[in-house]
Amino acid sequence: MSGCNIGIHPETGEMVCSYGASCGEKEVVFTAPDWAMKLPQGEAMNRDPVRLTRGEWWLENRNDYDDLWEQEYTRDALIRVSMGFYDWMKNSWPEREKVKNMALKVLGTFYAKRETRRLLGDYVMTQNDYRIRPDFPDAVCYCGWNLDVHHVMGIFSGSEGAYTCDEKIQITKLPFRCLYSRNISNLMMVGRCISASHVGMGSTRVMITGATMGQAVGTAAVLCKKYGQSPHQIGSGHMDELQQCLLKDGQSIPGVRNHDPGDLALTAEITADSWTESGSPRNVTNGKMRAADGEDYAWVSGKPLPQNLVLTLREPARISQVRITLDMPFARYAMGYDKMPTKDETLADFAVEACVDGNWSCVGSVENNIQRLVVLDFTPVWASAVRIWALRATTVEQAVIVEVRIYACRQ
Repeated sequence: MSGCNIGIHPETGEMVCSYGASCGEKEVVFTAPDWAMKLPQGEAMNRDPVRLTRGEWWLENRNDYDDLWEQEYTRDALIRVSMGFYDWMKNSWPEREKVKNMALKVLGTFYAKRETRRLLGDYVMTQNDYRIRPDFPDAVCYCGWNLDVHHVMGIFSGSEGAYTCDEKIQITKLPFRCLYSRNISNLMMVGRCISASHVGMGSTRVMITGATMGQAVGTAAVLCKKYGQSPHQIGSGHMDELQQCLLKDGQSIPGVRNHDPGDLALTAEITADSWTESGSPRNVTNGKMRAADGEDYAWVSGKPLPQNLVLTLREPARISQVRITLDMPFARYAMGYDKMPTKDETLADFAVEACVDGNWSCVGSVENNIQRLVVLDFTPVWASAVRIWALRATTVEQAVIVEVRIYACRQ
C-alpha cells in the first residue's frame, strides 16, 4: 500500500505532504479536474482532525495497486487521491468554511511505499512475538511502535476506519536473525524488507527502529570481515562481541548489559557531590541505558548546577578516552504517537578532568552539546581518577548522566 505524497515547495524549499496550501483574504473557488479521484463522502471521511495545510497519512491507495511493478501508475493514482482530497476539503467537508480562502500552491509527486518485498531470515518476526516478547539471545535493537496495519482499502475503507490492526505493544527485542538472509550467505537487510510477517512489520517498519537496525548490520559487517565469516556465523559464534560493540557505540538493547573488560569505569569507585533518591552515582555503570530499564538507570544530580561526578580507578592507568552517555527525550523508549524528540533536556556544557599525581587537569570539555553519546579522546595521561563537571543543562537545573566509560590507550 502506498501513502501520501511528499514534495518540496518550489519557491520556499519547504517540505510539504500531499499538497501545500496558502490562505489569503479572498475566497478561492476550486474546481477539481476530471481526473481527480472521487472520494467517499459523509462519515467515511471523518477520521483524524483534518490538517489544513498538509496532507493526511491515511491518504492511501487501495491495496490492489501494485507499487512494486507499476510505480508510475501508482504514483499517478496517489496524485489523483491528493487532488480528490483537496476537492473534498474545499467543496464537501462540513467544515469547509475553514479553507474557503485557501489556494493550492504545490502538489507532491513522490509517494511512500509502506511495503513491497520482504526477505526471509533465520527468524520471521510475527504478531505473536510482540505479545509473548521472547527473550531473544541475539537481540541487537528493539521495537516500540504500535503494531499498526493500515486497511487494505486505504482511503476507501469507509466506516471500517483506517486500520485493520492498531495494537499497542510493550518494548520488544528484535533478533539479529531477522536481519540477514537464510539462503544468501552474504546478504543482510534493514528497514521494511527484513524478515517479518505482514503484521509483524507493523512495528519494525518505522524509521527510528530502522536506523538502529542499520547500526546493528553495519557493526555485524565489520565482524564478518574481521573473522571472514557469514552473518549467520557471526550470529552463532560472536553474538556477545556484536552486542558489546553495539552498546559501546550507543546502541540500546533491552536486557543486555555492558561487561567490556576494557572499560575501567566498571571497577571504579564512584561518588558525587549530590544526587537524587533514585539517581545514585553508581548507576552510571549498572548497564541500564534508558528510563524503561528501571528507575535507577542514571545518576541524577541535585540542584542547581554545577555538580560533579568522580570515578576513582582501582589502580592508576594511562587513559586516553572517556565516553559519556546522556539523557535526552529520545532516551526514553518511544511508544505510540509521542511527539518526536527535541533536544531540550540534556546536559549542554560539561568538562572532564583527570587526576594526575594528585592534581586535577582538564582533558576535555563540551559546550552546547546536542548528542546523547559523547566520546572524548585526549592525549594519554596517567590518572588515578576522572571527574566530570556538569555545568549547564538546557531546560532543567540538574544533570542526568546515564553511563560513563573510561578506556586506557592502546599500547
